[in-house]
Amino acid sequence: MITWRSRMSIGHLLTRSCRSTLARGCWLCHNGQMKRDADIETDARSGVLAAEVVLQVLGAFVGAEPALKLKTLAERAEMHPAKVHRYLVSLCQQGFVRQDPGTGLYHLAEGALRLGMAAMETFDPASVARPLLQSLREATHLTVVLAFWEMPVPVVAAQEIHSAPLVLATRVGSSLQLLTTATGWTFCAWLPRSTAERAIAHALASSPSYPVPDWASRPERMDGAFAKIRRDGVASSSGQMNLQVHGLSAPVFDGSGSIAAVVSVLGLSGEVDLDLNGETALALKNYANQISLEFGWHPDLAHTEAGG
Repeated sequence: MITWRSRMSIGHLLTRSCRSTLARGCWLCHNGQMKRDADIETDARSGVLAAEVVLQVLGAFVGAEPALKLKTLAERAEMHPAKVHRYLVSLCQQGFVRQDPGTGLYHLAEGALRLGMAAMETFDPASVARPLLQSLREATHLTVVLAFWEMPVPVVAAQEIHSAPLVLATRVGSSLQLLTTATGWTFCAWLPRSTAERAIAHALASSPSYPVPDWASRPERMDGAFAKIRRDGVASSSGQMNLQVHGLSAPVFDGSGSIAAVVSVLGLSGEVDLDLNGETALALKNYANQISLEFGWHPDLAHTEAGG
């Protein structure tokens, strides 16, 4: 079953795992002694240059059509076709790439799939995001929360508490209110429309004792509310769940362009600049983009919006 833990781009994870493996260097064993392959270009400071070329060639498959011409791969890798071809020959021999004998097009092969799946088994999105969450906390002097989607609510996956006194009812693993938090609104705006509608209906069916936004029960206003959140790139909440706590939230995307998480900054009333074009919002969006890159997203990818 594909969950938020396994939805990251296999191509991106392949590149991550190849980088960590190949950067150790390519060594040959002969008569019990280890020696470098004389044909491999090396640089003592930057690692094995040939390994970096391999990763560039493999990376050219990420975000592209399943089957590619040599010319297309060369353009995407920004290399001469003859150079790319030499590396493709080796990758085909090792089972990472396959060339269709009929069309001549290149595909990622079983070796790439095995390596990608191995990376997926050990890839922990919350751990990958944590250094950036800590940097965002230091940049904004606010508490930072990362949430994933577990139908029908957001669930806290990681948080970095700022030293300033802030009482939060949330803990890692706890769920967040869908209709009274900027986190919930951001998920609603970016999830497929059918998913968002089912989650909203579930929240309304529980007869919430707290005020809910008018668009929640008025579908004709839902499109406009979600479109504004997507257009702004950030959502704000000012005391809907807790009168003393205000916050801003921004989406995090994965390698398919779908929303993978929401990152939020929270603080006491008066401590959070809720201006959607202010420094706090800009910093939040910047760090959300950096986390998205770590999750396999690429700027060239179109985001999958609600209704998709």
